[in-house]
Amino acid sequence: MEKTLKQNIRKNNLICSINDHFQKYKTLYTSLILSLFIIFIWNKYGKIIMEYCFHKKNITSKVKIIDKNTEVADSIQEIHKILSQM
Repeated sequence: MEKTLKQNIRKNNLICSINDHFQKYKTLYTSLILSLFIIFIWNKYGKIIMEYCFHKKNITSKVKIIDKNTEVADSIQEIHKILSQM
Protein backbone atom coordinates (compact mmCIF):
# COMPACT_ATOMS: atom_id res chain seq x y z
CA MET A 1 0.00 0.00 0.00
CA GLU A 2 2.75 2.41 0.95
CA LYS A 3 4.68 1.49 -2.17
CA THR A 4 1.80 2.33 -4.50
CA LEU A 5 1.14 5.52 -2.55
CA LYS A 6 4.77 6.58 -2.97
CA GLN A 7 4.64 5.71 -6.68
CA ASN A 8 1.48 7.77 -7.11
CA ILE A 9 3.09 10.71 -5.31
CA ARG A 10 6.16 10.45 -7.56
CA LYS A 11 3.96 10.34 -10.67
CA ASN A 12 1.99 13.35 -9.49
CA ASN A 13 5.17 15.25 -8.67
CA LEU A 14 6.61 14.41 -12.07
CA ILE A 15 3.42 15.52 -13.84
CA CYS A 16 3.34 18.74 -11.81
CA SER A 17 6.99 19.46 -12.53
CA ILE A 18 6.46 18.87 -16.26
CA ASN A 19 3.40 21.13 -16.24
CA ASP A 20 5.32 23.79 -14.32
CA HIS A 21 8.16 23.56 -16.82
CA PHE A 22 5.85 24.02 -19.80
CA GLN A 23 3.99 26.86 -18.11
CA LYS A 24 7.29 28.57 -17.36
CA TYR A 25 8.67 28.24 -20.90
CA LYS A 26 5.36 28.45 -22.77
CA THR A 27 6.29 31.60 -24.71
CA LEU A 28 9.66 30.13 -25.67
CA TYR A 29 8.11 26.98 -27.08
CA THR A 30 5.39 28.96 -28.83
CA SER A 31 7.91 31.26 -30.49
CA LEU A 32 10.08 28.30 -31.52
CA ILE A 33 7.13 26.52 -33.10
CA LEU A 34 6.02 29.68 -34.94
CA SER A 35 9.57 30.34 -36.12
CA LEU A 36 9.94 26.81 -37.44
CA PHE A 37 6.57 27.12 -39.18
CA ILE A 38 7.60 30.38 -40.86
CA ILE A 39 10.93 28.86 -41.95
CA PHE A 40 9.09 25.83 -43.35
CA ILE A 41 6.67 28.03 -45.30
CA TRP A 42 9.53 30.20 -46.59
CA ASN A 43 11.54 27.15 -47.72
CA LYS A 44 8.52 25.68 -49.46
CA TYR A 45 6.96 28.82 -50.99
CA GLY A 46 9.65 31.52 -50.72
CA LYS A 47 10.67 31.35 -54.35
CA ILE A 48 7.05 31.67 -55.48
CA ILE A 49 6.51 34.64 -53.17
CA MET A 50 9.66 36.39 -54.39
CA GLU A 51 8.74 35.80 -58.04
CA TYR A 52 5.27 37.18 -57.39
CA CYS A 53 6.57 40.30 -55.63
CA PHE A 54 9.58 41.00 -57.86
CA HIS A 55 8.62 39.46 -61.16
CA LYS A 56 10.96 40.27 -64.05
CA LYS A 57 8.03 40.71 -66.41
CA ASN A 58 6.86 43.73 -64.43
CA ILE A 59 10.32 45.27 -64.63
CA THR A 60 10.67 44.64 -68.37
CA SER A 61 7.21 46.04 -69.05
CA LYS A 62 8.18 49.23 -67.19
CA VAL A 63 11.38 49.43 -69.23
CA LYS A 64 9.38 48.97 -72.45
CA ILE A 65 7.09 51.84 -71.45
CA ILE A 66 10.11 54.08 -70.80
CA ASP A 67 11.61 53.07 -74.16
CA LYS A 68 8.34 53.89 -75.93
CA ASN A 69 8.20 57.24 -74.16
CA THR A 70 11.72 58.09 -75.31
CA GLU A 71 10.86 56.99 -78.85
CA VAL A 72 7.82 59.27 -78.83
CA ALA A 73 9.88 62.14 -77.45
CA ASP A 74 12.56 61.60 -80.11
CA SER A 75 9.98 61.52 -82.90
CA ILE A 76 8.37 64.72 -81.58
CA GLN A 77 11.79 66.41 -81.56
CA GLU A 78 12.40 65.29 -85.17
CA ILE A 79 9.01 66.64 -86.24
CA HIS A 80 9.78 69.91 -84.45
CA LYS A 81 13.15 70.19 -86.23
CA ILE A 82 11.55 69.53 -89.62
CA LEU A 83 8.80 72.07 -89.01
CA SER A 84 11.23 74.69 -87.70
CA GLN A 85 13.36 74.33 -90.85
CA MET A 86 10.40 75.10 -93.08
